Formats: sequence, C-alpha cells, structure tokens
Amino acid sequence: MPANAPGVNVSEAATARKTRPLEYLDVAVIGLGAIGAAHIDAVLKAPSVRLAAVVDVAPGRAAEVAASVGCEAYTSVADLLAGTNVDMAIIATPDALHLEAVREVAAAGKHILLEKPIATSVEDARAILDIVERSDIKFTVGHCLRFDPKYAELRNRIKAGELGEIATLYARRQNQVGVVERLGGRVSSLLFLGVHDIDIVNWYMESPPVAVYCASSSKVMRAKGYDVDDVSFTTIRYANGSLAVVESGWLLPPTYPRSGHFELVATGSRGLGRLDEFDEGLWVANENFRHIPLVDRLTPQVQHFAEAIINDEQPLISGPEALLAMEVALAAELSAQENREIPLPLR
Repeated sequence: MPANAPGVNVSEAATARKTRPLEYLDVAVIGLGAIGAAHIDAVLKAPSVRLAAVVDVAPGRAAEVAASVGCEAYTSVADLLAGTNVDMAIIATPDALHLEAVREVAAAGKHILLEKPIATSVEDARAILDIVERSDIKFTVGHCLRFDPKYAELRNRIKAGELGEIATLYARRQNQVGVVERLGGRVSSLLFLGVHDIDIVNWYMESPPVAVYCASSSKVMRAKGYDVDDVSFTTIRYANGSLAVVESGWLLPPTYPRSGHFELVATGSRGLGRLDEFDEGLWVANENFRHIPLVDRLTPQVQHFAEAIINDEQPLISGPEALLAMEVALAAELSAQENREIPLPLR
C-alpha cells in the first residue's frame, strides 16, 4: 500500500510488531477495503493482538499492505490457514461473502470478529450462527457504536433510570453522497448505515422489536444509476409499547465538513438525553477547513474481543443480537417496497 494510503498508519509500521504482553493473539485481517484498512489500524494499536497476516483477492493489494505493516500476505482464506497459524480472524469481506469466509475460518478453529452486518439474508445469518454454535470458537459482530464512549454513557444513564421509562428513541445517520459511488450501489443505506443505529436502539430498549414500518425515497440515487434509497425512515415498535425511529441516508454534499452527520435522542418519562457527533474531535480552520475525529471505536472493539478470548468470556455483542439488527433492516427494506408494516420475526 502507498505510504499515503488512507486507513493504514504506515508511519507506525515499525512498531506494528512491537513487544506485546505475555498473552496476545495473532490476528489476520481478511478483506482489505476501507473497513479492512481501518481494522488494521485498530490491530496495530490494541495491546493484546498482533497483526500476523492480511488477505485480499487482489494480489497486489495484499502484498502492498503486508509490506507496509510487516506481516504475511495471502490471496485466499485457504492459503492463509495453510500458511500462518493465527488465533483470530477479522472478516471484512463484502457482506454477501460473509458466510463462506466464516465457514472456512470456523472449520479451522479460529475465533472470528465479523464486520457488520452479519449477512445480507436471514438464511445466511442463521447459517453463520449454526456454524459458530457447532464450533469451539468465540464470535462477535462489529457493531462498533457500542464501543463509542458517548453511546455507552447514554445507555448507562438510561439503565440508571435518569430518563425514566424510555418512550421514544430517534437516531440519524447521514453520509456524503460519495459513499454510494464508492460502494457502487451494492447495498442500501439501511444495511450499510441504519443497521448501526438499529443495533443501538435495540440495545437501549431491552425489549423485543415486534414490527417495522419504513418509508424511503430513491430519486437522487436512481438518477445516478444506483438502485438504492436516498434516505429511509424506519419506525420500530417494541413489545413494551415504545417506539424507535432510525433515519439513514447519504445525501450530504461533498462540501459538507464531515463524512457524515450522526445523532441520537432518547426521550423518557423523566427527561431527555441527546448526543450529536457533528462536533466530536478537533476542528482546524485556516486556509482550509479540517476536522480531526478523536473517537476510535475499532481499537477498543478489537481489544475487548481479544480479552474475551484470552479470559474465556462472552463478548459484548452476540450473534443473535447481530442477526436481529440485520433482520430489522431487511424488514425495513421490505416495508418500503410494499408500503406496509412488517411483523417480526421475518418469515
């Protein structure tokens, strides 16, 4: 990878294989797109793991990344498992390819951190959970907002009763329009963005979701040749009578001073809690206008999972929770298509 490639801090490559604690895990990152590169950064920073190998179907990509961070390079999971004895794999392949990667890695007895969403269908997600349950491995899915201190603190305040009984949750996640172009229109905003907040509102509510209704617009993206939504508003009804609304989309212009705008509002019988990520981090304005985000969710997520493996504990995010978040997102897609409320669970 070139020295100025985004997502991998090559300046720290010399310390990538620095001395680790007595107990650490050798890790492979499978899939070297944008999120795979971000996971490499996280592995280099987390104290209980060491980057042993990277995998990508593009040989040049795998070789460049491996050379920049000092690890082995492979072009298939099979070659990785035959060539390097890793303890844990971070799977960051395209969503539709998750099942096959999990099948191969789990069969070799390696622990798995799977990038969200868990899959693109209920059938694949259930197959993944079945594989994991029959394997003697730890498994989690990368719903990284749970490791953002702001989101975790708001949940702590809710659990402490400071807001009373939660009546409504509203979450907004908007990205710049360029994200759709980078993805080539292969996934809806619901599965790419909304699933983050669906997991969070489920986590906060602690009540089963029973039905989903979604309305969406797709004028701008279809005019660009992408068969995905511009923006979606998903209403989730819970068994306890509460409601959540999740807004997801990608219509922010390229001139917007951040890659996205994310917020969450929790309203209860005693009060209201609100977090807004627009102003997180450091703003620098001189000849140019720059934002430097200071919140790192992936490193604590990787470290948490490594500690769960080392200490034989259950990770924070379970497979069934990840399946539920994906299932709500898929129900929202179906609701928008058919203009009706969709009961859960999906058939």
